[in-house]
Amino acid sequence: MNEGIVNYFARQYSKFPPAYVVTNACEELDSFEEHKHILHESLELPLHKKILLYHGQIVEERGLDVLIGAADHLSDDWVIVLMGWGEYLSYLQRLASNLKYKEKVRFLPGVERKYLLHWIVVRALKL
Repeated sequence: MNEGIVNYFARQYSKFPPAYVVTNACEELDSFEEHKHILHESLELPLHKKILLYHGQIVEERGLDVLIGAADHLSDDWVIVLMGWGEYLSYLQRLASNLKYKEKVRFLPGVERKYLLHWIVVRALKL
């Protein structure tokens, strides 16, 4: 949740008790410059490749199977990266292995929260 959502619900449902934002954000980085290519480097991708990044729990309800199904329709300069953990991961890996362009979907394990910003400060389209 963020302040905007809290404010929206406060206006819409004014009879409810006030809501509070509890963030699960990472600690701030001193500099992201040293981490800006970490995804490209870890996946051995050329720096010109654009990344569509999902990070978090990998569960059926997130619709990631639909995202993987769309991978064959992406232009060659895009790669989908799923970064996380969950019981649905092995199914998605099998699904991706059946794609015509298998190289368009890549997987990385989840990382501890204290390192998450190192991975997500990159220039990528995040879901």
